[in-house]
Amino acid sequence: MRSVDYTAIYSAPLARLQNSDSKLMMSNLQEASKMLQEVDRRIEKAICDRDKMEANLSKVSASKLRRVLTRSSTIDLWNDASLTHMVEITQLEDVKTEIESTLFLPTLPYSEEKFQILLEAFEHVRKCERIWDVTGVSGDTHYKSSANEALERVRVSLGYRSVLQAHPKYRGLHFPNSNGPDIIIYPRHMVLYNSGDDFGVVSLKSVIVSFLATRFQEDGYVPSDSIQAGSTWTYVNQDGSPDRRFAHNPMVPIMLYGDIGFTSPNGLNERVQVSNLASAAEFVKAFNEYSAST
Repeated sequence: MRSVDYTAIYSAPLARLQNSDSKLMMSNLQEASKMLQEVDRRIEKAICDRDKMEANLSKVSASKLRRVLTRSSTIDLWNDASLTHMVEITQLEDVKTEIESTLFLPTLPYSEEKFQILLEAFEHVRKCERIWDVTGVSGDTHYKSSANEALERVRVSLGYRSVLQAHPKYRGLHFPNSNGPDIIIYPRHMVLYNSGDDFGVVSLKSVIVSFLATRFQEDGYVPSDSIQAGSTWTYVNQDGSPDRRFAHNPMVPIMLYGDIGFTSPNGLNERVQVSNLASAAEFVKAFNEYSAST
């Protein structure tokens, strides 16, 4: 059996994937993330100080010292301090909400509804019985003439991930990538993540997400949530007849899988294949409708 030559599917380097707007967006998000961390630290400290003050007041109320302290301004001072901490906590939470609303959350209530639909579609994709990162493709189908193309695939799992600090209500939709940056989708941007601080940010509108129904000659495990479109021999001639040069040439199923493509004019080029065709189509539709609403 002769080997098949595959063309690798991979994205351009991060520096090329980002334009000037993307770099400004990333700078703003990094700065906002640092600010949110500092605000969270101050909120935690204010809550701790308030709780200590209220604990002291509770102890005094239950002790004989209350008679002595009520003749002084001590309790009033502690009450004032507790109230000051509560006001500080409220103000800090308002600052946090403003930062999150400006940079991390959907822009409009309508967009938020669309993002919830996207989350549901992602859950359906995530629960597909088989998910693959497509790392190579070949148009040479001498041995796979009943399928669209020969593919190199790596099995992966989808999930949620946070790179930049964001609103906990919106977790990043994580697509692992075997030969390039992972894709993490947030309400206002897409993170292309390698490791550590090596990542980039692009706007959702700059990314083209496409759907492709793929006929795949499955010589491995056949997922129960996929559709069988037919069957063929393992080795075939160009006209679809069995290649008689192979004594062992069993029939294999041709499965219909759903492919989700991520591309951009700047060189993003990633492809994910899932066993459930309808789930892939649903996700692509939901992403494009959400992106159009932002």
